[in-house]
Amino acid sequence: MLSETALAPGDEIAISLRLPHQRVSTFIDRATVRWVKDSVFGVEFSLLSPIAVTRLGKCVIRGIHPSPPLSATDTSAQPLR
Repeated sequence: MLSETALAPGDEIAISLRLPHQRVSTFIDRATVRWVKDSVFGVEFSLLSPIAVTRLGKCVIRGIHPSPPLSATDTSAQPLR
């Protein structure tokens, strides 16, 4: 993912994703930042609602993976406090 927010490995965040072929955003209740390089970072999902599991599953089943990292206009990452 891509974010203008400064993040560090170990940070816990909440994420709102706009997934391909889905009309509404999918909210990830908790994810842990695992790596950061410049403004690009990778996360491990820690807490998913049943609807988020379903929506992410549909995306994976279709084999849809965004080529470039999701941009800040597609995601929002908020540190959990």
